[in-house]
Amino acid sequence: MEILNLKKMGSEMDKERTRVFFEHEGSKMRMISLRKGEGIPTCQMASYVVFQVLEGRVEVNVNGTGHDLPEGYCLISEPARISMMSLEDSRIIGIQISSDKRE
Repeated sequence: MEILNLKKMGSEMDKERTRVFFEHEGSKMRMISLRKGEGIPTCQMASYVVFQVLEGRVEVNVNGTGHDLPEGYCLISEPARISMMSLEDSRIIGIQISSDKRE
């Protein structure tokens, strides 16, 4: 078990844009900090993804369709081509959920 202070974690990220803070069997959680105008280039995600906007506002493009996510909003997507652009200084939790079926 681990308890994390996400507010503190985000304020410590001036030098790095993303930080993985949990990883297990193909699933990951990361804090993403973007300044206005910064982005994450398009990548093919092989896993399900969840983006929770803690602060700010971003546009997430999923398979060619843009989605405006303001603070407090969450996007959940099946494996897809995804990119992100920050419309304001933003902090986002990104969660990749392994799509492998393990029994």
